[in-house]
Amino acid sequence: ISDPANINETDFEVDEANGFTELHAASGVDTFVIGSSTYAIVTAVNDYDVEIIDISDVDNLVAKGSMEDDASLELDGATEVETFVIDSSTYAIVTARNDDGVQIIDISDVDNIVATDAETDGENSFTELEDARGVDVFTIDSSTYAIVASGVDDGVQIIDISDPENIVAKD
Repeated sequence: ISDPANINETDFEVDEANGFTELHAASGVDTFVIGSSTYAIVTAVNDYDVEIIDISDVDNLVAKGSMEDDASLELDGATEVETFVIDSSTYAIVTARNDDGVQIIDISDVDNIVATDAETDGENSFTELEDARGVDVFTIDSSTYAIVASGVDDGVQIIDISDPENIVAKD
């Protein structure tokens, strides 16, 4: 937005307009770059999903891939999102308040995003994901981790996300 005092209708997009279908109650956003293009990934609490937006031309936003919650995904109540790169692939980790978990998504092909791994509170040593709300990604030595804040468990869960196909809870 070049002049915030003079925002016009080309400076924003809304759910159910211009190909954008997954933005109802948008709650979290992160940006990332692939090649020469800049993208945003947006979570939506009420749509239970994520949407990728090409924001390279801020006056002409373009809807790209999206993913909606189903029984195999952890996107119900999607709240927060962080992106990260492992090897040459770009991923996102999404917190899901209603599913009490996290979802990893390969977003390397922004038109065809793919779920990789997901975990739920109370399974596979994950104990602090109930009402998962916030997430941040960090690297120590050669490992990549996420820290997830829980609204009900009153704590945080550290997750090794170095292998996005097989994420692991840390003690």
